[in-house]
Amino acid sequence: MSTGTTTGPGGHGPELSGLRGWLAVLCLYLIVLMPLVTVLGLIGLWQGASSSSALQAAVFFEASFELALAGFALYAGLALYRMRPNAVAIAKIYFITILTLGVLGLAIVFMGPLVQPAGTSLGNMPRGPAVVGGLRQIILSAAWLIYLERSKRVRATYPGA
Repeated sequence: MSTGTTTGPGGHGPELSGLRGWLAVLCLYLIVLMPLVTVLGLIGLWQGASSSSALQAAVFFEASFELALAGFALYAGLALYRMRPNAVAIAKIYFITILTLGVLGLAIVFMGPLVQPAGTSLGNMPRGPAVVGGLRQIILSAAWLIYLERSKRVRATYPGA
């Protein structure tokens, strides 16, 4: 005897399956927002370093690293959007990477003045923006990791995740 209700993959109701709600927000965050923020940030960074040839090599290295992370975000977002079998694992690896970089960045900000001789540029840099940026990375990454781990929609949309 049928009750007229069906369940989606993983035994969850059909209303939980698919790219809706926070899962759709996560896809947009990874596919659109992260690459866009990276490109805009790199434009500003490049403009600031264009006057100093000594900074251009460092900016080029940072730009390459930031573009690689943006590419990773795009890859993770597209894997989720296309509902690839390993999409959740890829997204978790991305957020663990960003979380780790945030923690390392904060460690450099706080430990840098302790290991640098007085009067060096790292010891004299304003730490406020770096701390805010690091904390933002840590909090957002942790929140998305918790979402990916506990979400019923993620389990329903990506069986075996």
